[in-house]
Amino acid sequence: MRKIKCLVILLVLFSSSANIANIKAEQNQYDITTEYENGLRIETIIIEDVSVARTSEKSGTKTVNYYNGNTLLWSVSVHGKFKYGGNSATCTSATVSAYSNNSNWKISNKSARKSGNTAYASATGTRYFMGVEMQKVTRNVSLSCNSSGKLS
Repeated sequence: MRKIKCLVILLVLFSSSANIANIKAEQNQYDITTEYENGLRIETIIIEDVSVARTSEKSGTKTVNYYNGNTLLWSVSVHGKFKYGGNSATCTSATVSAYSNNSNWKISNKSARKSGNTAYASATGTRYFMGVEMQKVTRNVSLSCNSSGKLS
């Protein structure tokens, strides 16, 4: 009886490990970098959440990072949850997060919304020098899901 219990426990552990390995293999990450005229480098990353839920549901985050050279200044992200299948996809929730990694940049006006198959987020980054506003940039980020579950 004890051997059977040990065997069952080992089978459960091995099957759990295999599922975790498969889940990690399913995670997708996309990375796009663009240079702007004013010297700011913008890095866009889409990370698909690993899901153990039904295959007709998907979630992920699209983050836009703003760099001066290799120094991260500020970042804005949208996290969206989606249902997809057949010929359509629907966004079920959208949340925004934004932060400053530089004391000269302050973040304001954060907002998120969903419409159709897209999650939207917006935030404003304002750069100050000696207490004086020097630059204000509002960035909109959107994350969409198609009927096949591909995030873009």
